[in-house]
Amino acid sequence: SRIGGVSVHGWKTFAFMVRETDSSMPFGDDTDTVYVLKKDQSANYRKCIIGFQGSDGASDLANFIFRAKDPTDYCGRSGVHTGVKNELWRITHDSQYANVIVPALETCHEVTCVGHSLGGSLCNLFTMCANHGLESLRGSNNGRMWDDYNSLIWETPS
Repeated sequence: SRIGGVSVHGWKTFAFMVRETDSSMPFGDDTDTVYVLKKDQSANYRKCIIGFQGSDGASDLANFIFRAKDPTDYCGRSGVHTGVKNELWRITHDSQYANVIVPALETCHEVTCVGHSLGGSLCNLFTMCANHGLESLRGSNNGRMWDDYNSLIWETPS
């Protein structure tokens, strides 16, 4: 199993996506993997973990380094690292995220985000948007930032 040792603690792979870009991208191709693990605490309560893959090649490194000087806005916040924002934007605007990851998250009562390296940065931005995006966007008419929020969020079970 790709989830290794966590399975002995009751976690199961629930959903995953693999987003690949072709080698026509500068610095080569890029693969982004997102997993959702679940652990049912009871018949009426599910904990989930969403995990983002870390850097996997020159494309991620180049995007991170060359975009560091160009902060941008995302989900109602300014000063966001452009490379990290672009990576998360590509993931959350992929049809696999909408068709596989969001429906899985909609069954979760509690969601924890994990990631290493770039995956950790993606988690930071993901949790900022999921937890504070709506309050950061109140009163805003910035359609792009509302799109950021709407593409990432999910409905939680009651």
